[in-house]
Amino acid sequence: MSKKFIIDNCFYCNSTFPDELDPEIIEFFKKVDKEPDCILFIPYMFLYESMNSLEIAGRRKRFKPGIEEGLFSILKEFVKKVEKSPIVDSNNLRKLSKKYLLTMYDASYLELAIEYDAILCTTDFDLKKAAKKEGVKVWRPTLIF
Repeated sequence: MSKKFIIDNCFYCNSTFPDELDPEIIEFFKKVDKEPDCILFIPYMFLYESMNSLEIAGRRKRFKPGIEEGLFSILKEFVKKVEKSPIVDSNNLRKLSKKYLLTMYDASYLELAIEYDAILCTTDFDLKKAAKKEGVKVWRPTLIF
C-alpha cells in the first residue's frame, strides 16, 4: 500500500529557503525520493502560493544575490515531480476555513488530507491543530516509512 503525503507551502519552504532550512524535513524529502510507494500531493494552487512566498522573501532581501532564481527553478522541478490534485470541493473548503479560521490555502491542504486519507506535512501550528481535530495524521520527524 502506498503512503500518501500532502505537502504544504511552509513545509516545502523549510526544505529550500536558506534561512528556514530544517534538517528533518530535508531528510524526509530524501527518504521519499527513495521510496517508490510514497506519493506526494499538492493542491492546485501550490505553485502560486509558493511562488508568492519566494517573491515576497526576495523583496525582503532574505536571499543572497543570485539565490532567488535557483529557488524558482527548484520549485518548478518539485511541482513537476509531485501529483497535482484536482480543485477541491469549494463548499468543504469554506466550511473548514470558517470552522478553524484557516486561510483558504491552508484549508485546501486540510481538505486534501481528508479526501486522500493522507498524512499532512506542515509546520503551521493552526493547521496542525485543525488537522488533529479532523482526525488527520500530521507528519512528525519520527514517522516510520
